[in-house]
Amino acid sequence: DVARTARMATFGLLWHGPSGHYFYGFLDRMLPGTSMQTVFQKVGIDQIAWNPIFGVVFFTSLGLMEGKSTDQIQDKIKADLPTAVTGSWAYWVPAHFVNFRFIPGEQRLLYINGARPRRRSFSRAPRRATRPAAGMQIMYNIFLSFLGNKDAPKDAK
Repeated sequence: DVARTARMATFGLLWHGPSGHYFYGFLDRMLPGTSMQTVFQKVGIDQIAWNPIFGVVFFTSLGLMEGKSTDQIQDKIKADLPTAVTGSWAYWVPAHFVNFRFIPGEQRLLYINGARPRRRSFSRAPRRATRPAAGMQIMYNIFLSFLGNKDAPKDAK
């Protein structure tokens, strides 16, 4: 589906790449290091705060690009967001434990994008990201990682 690929690529390039780059950089600056306590705090913030925000922006962005009304978008969010968020916990909590414990800060978004395709098989939410969009998103995130690497905090144990 070419139209869906274009929408997913647009979302990845305009929102997911930049917002993830800055969110995970912010999280690493606020909670430096890879101690167990720090890792659990980062996972909690990611899943309790960032995950729902990301979901709302995702459903809203796709809805707007599909030409849906605000009422239709709100209905979609009410119907699918709780399942998308809670359904993702089984996958993303352990995936982010690995992310925050073992992956260098400047590579976090690349790791997340690498993990994302496998996550879809566990998700109950209807997310059908396409390979071309995912590839473009990963390339953009690599670019942002290299840009941000100069100022990235070094993990302290």
